[in-house]
Amino acid sequence: MDIYTRLFYSLYNHTLVTFIESFLGLFIGSLVAVIVFFLILKFPKSGKIVSNIMLIFQIIPFIALAPLAVLLFGFEISVKIGIVAWMAFFPCLLAYLRGFEEIPSHYKMLFKTLNASKFQIFIHLQLPFLRPYFFTGLKSSAVWAVSAAISAEGLGAEYGIGLYLRRTLSLFRMDLVLYGAVAAALCGLILYGTVLFLDYITNPNFLGAIYEKK
Repeated sequence: MDIYTRLFYSLYNHTLVTFIESFLGLFIGSLVAVIVFFLILKFPKSGKIVSNIMLIFQIIPFIALAPLAVLLFGFEISVKIGIVAWMAFFPCLLAYLRGFEEIPSHYKMLFKTLNASKFQIFIHLQLPFLRPYFFTGLKSSAVWAVSAAISAEGLGAEYGIGLYLRRTLSLFRMDLVLYGAVAAALCGLILYGTVLFLDYITNPNFLGAIYEKK
């Protein structure tokens, strides 16, 4: 078996690694964004300082941060997951903050008039309003997750589509490069489709229709 055939058959393993990095990075990034969001609500002054610091780091181009992260922490898969999580974190956090600001003030006043507890306000007011913004941020991050993973792999990795593309480009095999591009697109579609599916099944209209059928 020549090198070209081995590269083709190894594409499955490379694709699987890239998808795992993208999926876990997206999950961790969105989860950390939720935690930071609640910390900002709990400690507004400290939260603003933290969010501004994070904004400064987010402004730094990805192409400058990724090589630094690889050089400092190595070529392990955990480093790639961390890079994807960092790229997914800020769009999610911005979406949560925007959703919280969009809650109508007269709704807040109504809940206070009814002496609703903080937990009741969160469950019956804040959570329903934040749900669409949560998935908006998640969709935005899902679009970039695979690209971030591939870019990080291209800087140095043991497996991944980024490494596969780098090797095939060095061999000037455009057919193998095309297979890698299709695999990357497939990863992105599956990841984005998973977010769309979660958005659909958690939609109150969908859940209400299931309840009515029962």
